[in-house]
Amino acid sequence: MTKELLKAANAISLIDANNKSVALKPNLVVAGTPERGAVTHPGVLSGAIEYFIENNINVKDISIIEGSWVGDETMRAMRRAGYDKVCEKYNVKFHDLKKDATRDIDTANIRRRI
Repeated sequence: MTKELLKAANAISLIDANNKSVALKPNLVVAGTPERGAVTHPGVLSGAIEYFIENNINVKDISIIEGSWVGDETMRAMRRAGYDKVCEKYNVKFHDLKKDATRDIDTANIRRRI
């Protein structure tokens, strides 16, 4: 179903031809299973990864990026949701956004920290 939705949305057209990377940001609020509603099903991630692999041989870097809510550990939540198996199956990196550094960027109107 995920692949059909991405196909209908022509998601492949959103990939920057110069960048050739895709970061998938699921919903991983707590260390729980998808049946409880706060976690994206690992099948959705698998479908998205397969879609980009099957539709664009130029995509060289697909990763999953996420940070669980305050009070939970992202890597524990990632394993509980089954994302570790998805990463292993497709050889996709997982990035814990809680450990990510911030930096200042300039936009057209303001300077902001990301």
